Amino acid sequence: MSSKKVIWIAALAILAILAFIAYKNQIIPWKKYDTKLDSIFLGISFGMEKQAFYDRCMELNKEGKTIQGTQNTSVLYIDNENFKLPVDMNFYPNFHKDKIFAMPIYFNYKAWAPWNRELQSDSLILEVKSLMEKWYGPGFKDKKLESGRTGYYKIDSPRIITIKIRDEQFVDVLIENVKYSENDKPEKDE
Repeated sequence: MSSKKVIWIAALAILAILAFIAYKNQIIPWKKYDTKLDSIFLGISFGMEKQAFYDRCMELNKEGKTIQGTQNTSVLYIDNENFKLPVDMNFYPNFHKDKIFAMPIYFNYKAWAPWNRELQSDSLILEVKSLMEKWYGPGFKDKKLESGRTGYYKIDSPRIITIKIRDEQFVDVLIENVKYSENDKPEKDE
């Protein structure tokens, strides 16, 4: 191999490494990390230990703010303040090494029925987006989904929030913080 080819290959390798480092620092700027990005809602936060989450949910339950969610697999918060009608907000976090790194949430109008056109998810998603903007600030962008519907997302590195319609009843929100995920899959509870 000629020395010119070796120099070009070395230069390209160095450029690729520098590009990767710049990309990583843009997506995961740990040195500039703002701990305000850890707050999720109701006193729950990213990095919270599993037992602390259970304890917090017990406190919320005793205060009458939450109850056992759908099919005993989530926590249910009934939001009577942020929507035109009461909305069920079911949530249960994903853990990595016993710490919260993602919070899947699904919303539906409490009085939803297939014949209540005004209580379908296509109108609920706009109210959910407004709530997410109230909690996490403006800046959500539209994204056309494979389903043909419009979803929304916001990236406040390392926090990522996505909002989409699941079906006629439910709107799904996923709030993740890659600082705590280490790119692993969530642990499954026994």
